[in-house]
Amino acid sequence: MYGYPVPNYINSDSNEGEGEEIKCGRSNLIEECNFAGYFDRIVLGKHLMSFPFDSEGTFTTLTAFVNTFSGLLFCLIMKKFKDDKNGLLMR
Repeated sequence: MYGYPVPNYINSDSNEGEGEEIKCGRSNLIEECNFAGYFDRIVLGKHLMSFPFDSEGTFTTLTAFVNTFSGLLFCLIMKKFKDDKNGLLMR
């Protein structure tokens, strides 16, 4: 989601107390600042495969599910109207 304003990210992995702050804002596409990483950090917290960005996290799994379910629905619609003489597009 290019352009979504992601809040600044504080890298707490460093041993220097507070950690370093990474300026995110809009249109910063590094792993810590993209929307998928932000969404995964909110939902999963520290339980990510590779913190702060999990390539197979919640957001990417959700979009894959929506894509697969849309394909299933399209297939079922095509099967239903397969023998229709007027066709699906003629309605």
